[in-house]
Amino acid sequence: MLYPIFSYDDGTEVTASKPDENGKVLLYVEKFDVSKDEFINATFVLPNMEIKNSYGYNESELDDMVKKYSEIQEDIISYVTEKVKRSA
Repeated sequence: MLYPIFSYDDGTEVTASKPDENGKVLLYVEKFDVSKDEFINATFVLPNMEIKNSYGYNESELDDMVKKYSEIQEDIISYVTEKVKRSA
């Protein structure tokens, strides 16, 4: 199951998976790029903001995302952990 984290005005959607048995959470960032007429996306592994894969984002954009979401990754993990507990 995916949990919504953020929706930005530019159409970017950020969602996160439930934690796996090791406590890792997948963070998904996706938006439709009108100039390319396709969806671009990136997947990160929390904690540590490891880039698992990406399509359509350049290195600078990925670096910015790593910085931005690194600062709040503990909050994201706590949020989805709490959501999982409430749904059990």
